[in-house]
Amino acid sequence: MDKFRRISEIFGKQKEAEQWITEYEKKAAEARTKIQGIVKDGETVSIVQVANKSIYVLAAKGGNYGSPTIYQMLKLPPTKKALNMKEGFENISLEVLPEYMGDHIFVYGSEDEGANQILHSELWKGLPAVKKGQVYMYGSFSDKEDEFVMEDPYSLELQLDTIVNLLLAHKK
Repeated sequence: MDKFRRISEIFGKQKEAEQWITEYEKKAAEARTKIQGIVKDGETVSIVQVANKSIYVLAAKGGNYGSPTIYQMLKLPPTKKALNMKEGFENISLEVLPEYMGDHIFVYGSEDEGANQILHSELWKGLPAVKKGQVYMYGSFSDKEDEFVMEDPYSLELQLDTIVNLLLAHKK
């Protein structure tokens, strides 16, 4: 929200920005109520970006591609690794992937080139979250309309709806 506030100052639209932020935070609180119990007490969440045969794990703070929506707005608990990342992400190898994964995994770019090699690997299939069906696929670099690339108010609202709907579709 800090970036949004700075931009609103440039255009002299602080009042409108604060109104939107208040409404958005209210919407996020309602969303947290809807998804309550899907991620159980003590469970953690990881966000992985897969593309071009690369794996990026997104940090709890300073990340992108939906991580502010997942971690800050929905308050889903990150892993210790995600909390301790110095940058907004870490580029990792497939071999160390299990060390970074939580009980629930959000995967950005599962339809993108090179993702299949990772998502069909034996190592991926052996992850506890994958075995339990606690994996949520979203977003794509190839989609020019992808709301997860931007951080404007419209995109942030779409992100929130998308993530909530993904979680609700997996609700047991």
